[in-house]
Amino acid sequence: MKNRYLNKVTRFVIHSFAHSLILTLLLTSCYQENDVVADLWDSKGLVPNVSVWGVGTATGYKTATTVTVAPGASANLYLQYFAPTGIDVKEIRLLQRIGAATAPTTALSTIAGSTGKFDQTARQLVVEVPITAPNTRNATMTVFIDPVGSNDLVGARRTVTIRTTP
Repeated sequence: MKNRYLNKVTRFVIHSFAHSLILTLLLTSCYQENDVVADLWDSKGLVPNVSVWGVGTATGYKTATTVTVAPGASANLYLQYFAPTGIDVKEIRLLQRIGAATAPTTALSTIAGSTGKFDQTARQLVVEVPITAPNTRNATMTVFIDPVGSNDLVGARRTVTIRTTP
């Protein structure tokens, strides 16, 4: 008798659970959730990316974002970049700002996207660009790196800082 009672209880629990699960699935499949991130950005298309950037005067500087050099000395800007399938890197714009964050930003140079050499290990285009530091002592030069795609969309801005010795 006891065993028969447990079988009825077990069947009742299983059937109740199954019915609840089916009802839950039916009700939630019709529910339309609000897309909370749809209004946060508006995609215009694919953009190129500078994935590794650095500045320095010797080997091993490829990820350092700040270097200190003598006034008027040269530092090398190292860039690894790529574009997603469907677009090419048209150019990389280099802009500079010397001094405080309120100082004006001016064009430094433009690198053609085809300038980079393909690095088999990194599987990306690589380019090194010499940049001359300001001629004044204790100056700070910020270099902005803007990759531009063949669709004229600009990728994420990267920055490096070149300081001169006091």
